Amino acid sequence: MLDHHHHHRFSEELDRATNFAGARTLEFDDTQPTEEYGYICVRKDESELSDEEKYRFKKALQLLIDRGDFEAIVTEHTHMTEYRMHGWNDDRLGLNRFLSWHRKYLTEFEKLLGKADIELTGTENPIGLPYWRWSKNRTFPGWLVDVIPLFGSGGPGTEPETRANGHDVGSSAQELPEKDHVLQLLENFFDLVPDMEEGLNTYERFTYCLEGYAPNLPAHNHVHVWVGGVMNSQWSPADPIFWLHHCEIDRLWSIWQSSYPDSHPRYSKRALQLLPWSDTNYYSVLDTEAVGYIYDTLEVDFQEI
Repeated sequence: MLDHHHHHRFSEELDRATNFAGARTLEFDDTQPTEEYGYICVRKDESELSDEEKYRFKKALQLLIDRGDFEAIVTEHTHMTEYRMHGWNDDRLGLNRFLSWHRKYLTEFEKLLGKADIELTGTENPIGLPYWRWSKNRTFPGWLVDVIPLFGSGGPGTEPETRANGHDVGSSAQELPEKDHVLQLLENFFDLVPDMEEGLNTYERFTYCLEGYAPNLPAHNHVHVWVGGVMNSQWSPADPIFWLHHCEIDRLWSIWQSSYPDSHPRYSKRALQLLPWSDTNYYSVLDTEAVGYIYDTLEVDFQEI
């Protein structure tokens, strides 16, 4: 488990041998609770947002910052030892919770952002979180360059570091993942897992690859390291790009879900409780529309128009 005295970084997770399969799992339980939200957001490609949508996103974010709501939700991400929502330190349960925990986390922020947007504009169609399709738009989104992180990787009160954007980072994170990596992830994930992890089931193999543990397949962890600064720390949500990055991770999971609707973690519903939300587990977030959003597209084709 993580030690709070050691500030773990995503860069420590790159290119390492793993041993998730050695952990014992619990039985499978597919009971599905439901959640209700008042409206459905449409999540759009950040590169295709109108100037008005970009402005509304920035204004709503600023309102949340001014009220302290943004710092509060950012802080939730640092409770890694308690919540166990990453595969860090070969935490098999964390590996299995990674996608669903972050899906819930994004919807919590999206609801705050939507309420702020409604308050500021009176809209009946609040903005959704945009996604950063880094395999296609392979530079840091220009309209967010000047939106600096709330603080640095030392937490509140520390100065935000300059974003690395691929400079002076480990060799496997010097370039953002490419379209071929995404296609490999979606089509060949089962065989990209090392032999020593053969005990992982289908779902675990996919999330293993998407979180960024498969050899020679840059993914989630690598994008954190490519951006650098606070994004390479447990305080990563302090950089607004975190939310757009994780929307793309969630979109890729949504695409995969449509092909593997019956593939789930090899853990019980109780073990897949998503802390700190007392009413939520992995099964309650499987249907994105039921938890308040849809993507404008789930396509993976990269044809240039």
